[in-house]
Amino acid sequence: MNIMEEKQRMNNMSSFEEYLEKLRAVKDLKTSIQQQLKNLNEQEEYLEQIIISKMQQEGITSVKASIGTATIKTEQYPQVEDWDKVLSFVIEQRAFELLKKAINSAVWRETFLQLGEVLPGVQAFEKQTLLFRRR
Repeated sequence: MNIMEEKQRMNNMSSFEEYLEKLRAVKDLKTSIQQQLKNLNEQEEYLEQIIISKMQQEGITSVKASIGTATIKTEQYPQVEDWDKVLSFVIEQRAFELLKKAINSAVWRETFLQLGEVLPGVQAFEKQTLLFRRR
């Protein structure tokens, strides 16, 4: 069944019982798929570690097989050791592009929303979600 047919079927449900049963089935399926994905990601990471280790032991950075080529790629990533120094640099050099552009929602709600204060440059919006507890 394609997504349009499934949506049409869901629109024709007649009771909250049916909607909640479908919601639970979808959530259960998502949980199962997420667990499968977690397991697959762990297997993938483990296999990549083994392959990299074996390639390093042989002193190679690329290997070919009938199904494809694997190449070791090395990149540098930042790891902050002193946020005060980083933030001082960012402010002094006006290098704000180094920072991710997001506000921590939990801290914002706790600090500003509950106190009725406004964080300049931030506009609140409401998002409704449905909480569903399994029995």
